[in-house]
Amino acid sequence: MRAIIHGGLYRTGTTSLQAVLSHNRPLLRQAGILYPGTPASASFPDTQHSHLFSKALGRDTAACENYLAEICDAAKAARCATVLLSSELGSSFPEVPESFAEFLALLRRHFDPIRFHFVL
Repeated sequence: MRAIIHGGLYRTGTTSLQAVLSHNRPLLRQAGILYPGTPASASFPDTQHSHLFSKALGRDTAACENYLAEICDAAKAARCATVLLSSELGSSFPEVPESFAEFLALLRRHFDPIRFHFVL
């Protein structure tokens, strides 16, 4: 299963893109792309995946692992070969580089290939 990780600095249109992706989840699923929702416990909107990215930046690998496993299960159930994740918080990884290395290792356990698309 492949992953596309999207992010961008604030004011680069990321929130608008997330709203469109969220609104078009059914169409994306028909195309084999899962744009997953946010866990009910998250304090972030369901249009983005900042919950996952905040856990990764905080180096909460157990929470990231659990959420990624749930996402993969949902993708398999929906017969989606691609998972698309998006968050502005991805642009914060340079501030905590060790958290990115851990997050990448977790992603690699679930996805191949992984593509990153960031707007700066």
